[in-house]
Amino acid sequence: MPQPGQPMPPGAGGPQQKKGLRAQLAQRRVEAEKAERARQERLKELELGHILSGFTRRLKDEILDLPMIHKLACNVAKELLKVDHVTLSVKEGDVFKVVAEADIP
Repeated sequence: MPQPGQPMPPGAGGPQQKKGLRAQLAQRRVEAEKAERARQERLKELELGHILSGFTRRLKDEILDLPMIHKLACNVAKELLKVDHVTLSVKEGDVFKVVAEADIP
């Protein structure tokens, strides 16, 4: 233990330094969690876009009757639910827009 007035050896921080280190670690943890959430959201958006583009492609390329279109739309909705139930309401409008653009009754 150093005498009063003498500098502390390197690496032997006092209580203030430990509090600062804890705060830095907590901030890094929060930033890492935020980055992970953002990455997960990007992955969800990519997967949702892939599902919708596949649905659009099938509607444009295949000749489907009305019951088959209904079944396909239901399957797409189920796939979207598996990915993220919160964004389904946003993507649901896209599904109906695709059906309307395909001139399907």
